Amino acid sequence: MRKSALAQFRQLCCLGLGGPAVMPSLLNVTHQLVSCESNAFFWSDERGGLAGFLPEYVVPEVVDAVLGHFEGLVERTLPLSFSATMRRGKPVGNLLPLFEKSFYRGPVYNLIYRPYDLHHAIDVVVRERHGAMGLGALVVGRSRKQPEFSAAELGELQSLVPYLAHALHPRNEAAMTDFVDSGACGLVILSRSAKAVFASARAREILQLAAVGGGAREGSQTSTLRSRALQRVYDRLVRIFEEGDVEPPVVEQHTPAGRFVYRAHWLDSEKTGEGALVGVIVQHQEPTSLVMVRRMHTLGLSAKQKEVSLLLAQDQSFESIASTLHISVATAKDYAQRIYRKVNVHSKDELMRALR
Repeated sequence: MRKSALAQFRQLCCLGLGGPAVMPSLLNVTHQLVSCESNAFFWSDERGGLAGFLPEYVVPEVVDAVLGHFEGLVERTLPLSFSATMRRGKPVGNLLPLFEKSFYRGPVYNLIYRPYDLHHAIDVVVRERHGAMGLGALVVGRSRKQPEFSAAELGELQSLVPYLAHALHPRNEAAMTDFVDSGACGLVILSRSAKAVFASARAREILQLAAVGGGAREGSQTSTLRSRALQRVYDRLVRIFEEGDVEPPVVEQHTPAGRFVYRAHWLDSEKTGEGALVGVIVQHQEPTSLVMVRRMHTLGLSAKQKEVSLLLAQDQSFESIASTLHISVATAKDYAQRIYRKVNVHSKDELMRALR
């Protein structure tokens, strides 16, 4: 199980999609590598300051506390400031001195750690090479019911660093042009003045991911619910009912984390004036290759079969696949037939549908 999860973690890091696109999947797979409750990633800017924060799931008050009070309350509590950790911190475990009895009675524990039921946490600083400025930090947390992290687990987490560093640099721009629905969809309700009066938990998570986009500090819940995309789709709907010449109330937002689609409509079609409410469906779409890697892992395809499948998804010919993988054309075709049998399909088109 762990060996398979490690292989999936490495493959996700090597898709060339960039950190924001693959980070939610990486945080999820980390559970299979090290027993943990909740994980998060903190991006660093070029000076080592906090650039963005992506929790595995959103607790709105915690996101606001982290992004709104980081340089003050949070930084004063840390054994080493975030920027100092990025510049000269240890590869693993800079947070360990934090967890003393007094910490559990303090405001940072109650504001940030307690809502996630976190009692222990390990930070893993991601650097491209020894002595370089940190690109960010993976933070893995456990509840009071779980033991402290062992030295062996710290070593396992540190072994992920070279792959995480590779993942943070997008190298495959073409892969970020083909998207499929992730299944994540949420609802935001806006007043007639475009103020958010409600946002579902899933909508908050999607908006947080869209806001982070690889480093945007504007990730607080207040700012995400005032996003320009929400305002644009709201404006289009209103102008249509004012008989304006405007596009349909659908807005697509492209960020390093994927594509986000916003669709606006009146909650009550008979009430479009003062006091009316606007519903905005927010949808997250992921790069196709990311979805395919997860699906291929579930189906149990071998490493070579995954490579062939991804190349087929890029519409490469068997001749091109053979050249890329340094195998014969006959071998490339044989791999394809084995994949079809394992997935129970009969053609490339059927395979692509099955993997998406």
